[in-house]
Amino acid sequence: MNTRKILYVFGSSNYSGAEIVITRLMEKNPLVEPTVLCPDGSFADLLKSKSITVKSQNALKALNRANVQRSKLATLLIFASNFLLINATVFFLILRRRLNIVHANNLSASVYILPLVIVFKALRLPVKFVWSNHDLVYPDGQKMDNLAEKCVKHFDTTLAVSLAVKNKFSAGLHNKIEILYNGLDLEAFKFSDALRSTFRERISAGDDIVFAIVGLIIPRKGHLLLMEAFKRLSRQYDNIRLLIVGKFLPVEHDYELAVRAQVDNKNIFLQDYTNNVVELYSGIDVLVNASLPEMSEPLGTTIYEAMAINRIAVASDTGGSPEIITDRVDAFLFRAGDVAALEFVLANIINNWDKLDGIRDNARKLTEEKFNIDAMVMNYNTILKIA
Repeated sequence: MNTRKILYVFGSSNYSGAEIVITRLMEKNPLVEPTVLCPDGSFADLLKSKSITVKSQNALKALNRANVQRSKLATLLIFASNFLLINATVFFLILRRRLNIVHANNLSASVYILPLVIVFKALRLPVKFVWSNHDLVYPDGQKMDNLAEKCVKHFDTTLAVSLAVKNKFSAGLHNKIEILYNGLDLEAFKFSDALRSTFRERISAGDDIVFAIVGLIIPRKGHLLLMEAFKRLSRQYDNIRLLIVGKFLPVEHDYELAVRAQVDNKNIFLQDYTNNVVELYSGIDVLVNASLPEMSEPLGTTIYEAMAINRIAVASDTGGSPEIITDRVDAFLFRAGDVAALEFVLANIINNWDKLDGIRDNARKLTEEKFNIDAMVMNYNTILKIA
């Protein structure tokens, strides 16, 4: 079997959704021999535990841009040093390992190796450079948008996580952008009666319909909108509860106070995030993604994760969510930012609770067809022409 040697470049020492997805892609792809360049940290440890070759480059840690007071000159010198060190490391890895492809994960890592990409393209050297773009909106606004456009222009291929991400770029660049949907290991993502019982006993859920919003507790996720809709519903229904599952960020202290003020521990509860997402999704009944329109998500991971476990999913009609959901066929959409629209959809679910088995079955079927790791591997290999 002919395999391709690929160098994956990551700028984070920790891992979250994007890193987990690419790790799963590396693990499940028999046609790829992966080497990963990343800083020391929990992500490197995870890769090593899966017997994936890791090369440490702590200069990449600067991509996390920690809040350190430096002069402009000191900052420029650090970035220049990091550029040289990272590009030299990638260059020598290409030579020593005879790499066929370099795959940078997300914008920060891609920008760091952009000089090497430009040199290789100018010299027409036979190495393919690709990068994955998981973001619809960047914190630095237009500056980062411009850098992303440069990456699309110079890299051979940009892998966009959704059509929404692809469409944010100029139409003239679309021929260099391919959509690669994330894939789940559906053998692992299966509903479990035993896990459901354990979870619901732990939270004393009884026969309540349990709604949940899962992930970072930050303004763009729309927690306050959902909590307002739920407070209205709790005046009509006594068999519902809402779990706010996730963690707060220190920089969002005011938002944390606002969310905590709405938690009554009667109908609305806070719960720490858990890595046992199969137990979580098995235990709840409805997953809500309430992302706001001004900071919408490229592709809501929690949506298709919950759908894989036959849960009812509800999402705002923004970002990549409409690419996942066919409204009222396999899940439900509501107008983003509209509390009344969300309340209406949730009330409809409650009122028709015993008639939703078709939605649940279709949710699982969708993930089997569109968001499974085998489909992702096949599409990845086709895009990169890996035979």
